[in-house]
Amino acid sequence: MITLKSAREIEAMDRAGDFLASIHIGLRDLLKPGVDMWEVEEYVRRRCKEENVLPLQIGVEGSIMDYPYATCCGLNDEVAHAFPRHYILKDGDLLKVDMVLSEPIDKSVLDVSKLDFDNVAQVKKYTESYSGGLADSCWAYAIGTPSDEVKKLMEVTREAMYLGIEQAVVGNRIGDIGAAIQEYAESRGYGVVRDLVGHGVGPTMHEEPMVPQCTKNQWCQTMGWLDEVSVLKKEWF
Repeated sequence: MITLKSAREIEAMDRAGDFLASIHIGLRDLLKPGVDMWEVEEYVRRRCKEENVLPLQIGVEGSIMDYPYATCCGLNDEVAHAFPRHYILKDGDLLKVDMVLSEPIDKSVLDVSKLDFDNVAQVKKYTESYSGGLADSCWAYAIGTPSDEVKKLMEVTREAMYLGIEQAVVGNRIGDIGAAIQEYAESRGYGVVRDLVGHGVGPTMHEEPMVPQCTKNQWCQTMGWLDEVSVLKKEWF
């Protein structure tokens, strides 16, 4: 079921989005050749504790275990949802950093600085019950000097994302978003990942509607959603 958002809920999502964007902007300065990828996870955890924000990915239930990290870090040909780990970034690497964060929380309700983020069970009690504003975003970072191939891939993906966003207006269909993304990517000789979709957000991390990167019909309304664009060099899968 699609959950339509009130003005109050959208304002709360804006606050979460503002903080999440500040995290991504901070990572732009951090990420360079020679940096350990694990510093991304440490940076996000530190900022969350400083600003009293919950990293909502910690504790997400999986088929093997509950997810233990605040971020997902996909390196080069890892499309999405890979684990952060110790790896020294090299010139020309392409790193995708994905995270879901709450809006800043009143410390009288919860003092995030007192949580042990390595204690997944403890954190899960709060991330599972959280009902405020949240934001979900992935940015791609070119490490050092990207190759022409990487630069073109990033340019096409960025443009495809904005073309999809332009279609997210009342009266359009969800399929209009995916069609715009797919048509532009394929016109530039690229493909889209058809088994990975964007999705609604709020009040939980993954909500209807699913937002495919190829044509599928469903009406657009006033809702929070994530345009999760993944473009491939050639073939789709």
